[in-house]
Amino acid sequence: MINEEKVYSVYEFNSLVDNTMRSSLPFIAVEGEVSKITVQQTSGHWYFSIKDDKASLDCVMFRSSAASQSFVPKCSDKIIVYGTPNVYPQSGRFQLKCSLVKRSGQGTLLEIIEENKRKWQNTYFARPHRQLPVFVRDVVIITSLTGEVLHDILTNIGNGLNITVVPAMMQGEMCAESVSNAIYGVNKAVKEGKLKADVLLVARGGGSFEDLYPFNDERIVKALSLSEIVCISAIGHDPDNPLCDYSADIRANAPTQAGAFIKQNRENFIKFILDSKALFSERITRRVENAYQKNDFDKQKLSSLLISRASGEQMRLNHKKEIIFTYLVNLFKHKKQIAESKVNLLNAYSPFGILDRGYSIVKTTDGKVVKNVSSLEKGVKFVLKMSDGEISALSEGKI
Repeated sequence: MINEEKVYSVYEFNSLVDNTMRSSLPFIAVEGEVSKITVQQTSGHWYFSIKDDKASLDCVMFRSSAASQSFVPKCSDKIIVYGTPNVYPQSGRFQLKCSLVKRSGQGTLLEIIEENKRKWQNTYFARPHRQLPVFVRDVVIITSLTGEVLHDILTNIGNGLNITVVPAMMQGEMCAESVSNAIYGVNKAVKEGKLKADVLLVARGGGSFEDLYPFNDERIVKALSLSEIVCISAIGHDPDNPLCDYSADIRANAPTQAGAFIKQNRENFIKFILDSKALFSERITRRVENAYQKNDFDKQKLSSLLISRASGEQMRLNHKKEIIFTYLVNLFKHKKQIAESKVNLLNAYSPFGILDRGYSIVKTTDGKVVKNVSSLEKGVKFVLKMSDGEISALSEGKI
């Protein structure tokens, strides 16, 4: 029966078909013979077609996937392509977006995984695996923001952590590029001081073999092997074991186990601190007790030594005090004698000193000293200065 209530535009219809195929055939393998191929030199994308005796299929492989290919197919090659069917909404063109190409007869995907596993033993898997830092504070999680994975990790990871979530596509043809770029981006941000990370956790929940296949991609495997941050791979659940598990430092059977690893790490550190504190306290107490015992033995000896030294110092101090005191007394006497001698000398030469011996000084009424008799005519008043004061007198003239 025709549904007349809904009429699609061309773009809407093409988009609907595209989404329907993506959801129903997320990852498919198709075998055929290459009939034509164009490799774009500027973009790095591959545009090619494969055929059999009944049909042909247009294919595209973007640079992000083509870069990891070990060969470039040519016309007449019989190949198997792996990818997702796609309808380009603007033109309605149907094509297969490929993420992997292998020669026919080369083996299944499992055989390819095993081959890469052997091939990368001396490269991406050769780096020594590191343990979690002694104390984990900053954790970066690369995962999808949708689904239960992030919630499960946060539920099991414990409290007291600084957690940064970096979103990435964890499924589909863009997964390998998205995850590897996220790993490189986190390492770059940490190196530039823009982000702190003690642990980098790459996590995805369970799924089909096709869903998890991108985590065997060389781009993710290489990115994890080059990471300067300790990495945990938590992809799928047991028995899932993608190749990225081998290049990561630590493999978790599931995202929840990865969170538990980090939580246990913090609990172990706290226990170590508490145990160390108790041991340190015990050792300090023992040393203090030993010190008290030794002090009891040394106390009298030390006291006698201090008293002896103090007594000697006191005697030397008293002797120095006597020397200094005698010196100061003699110095004072000497200075006093010099001062008295100078005072006597000044008195001897002072014009006022002769007054004490009965002499007097003649001055005019205006205070000028009279030096000769001729300065005092008869009847002129003058002043006589004596040792105990002054007296007024009247001149009777020269005698």
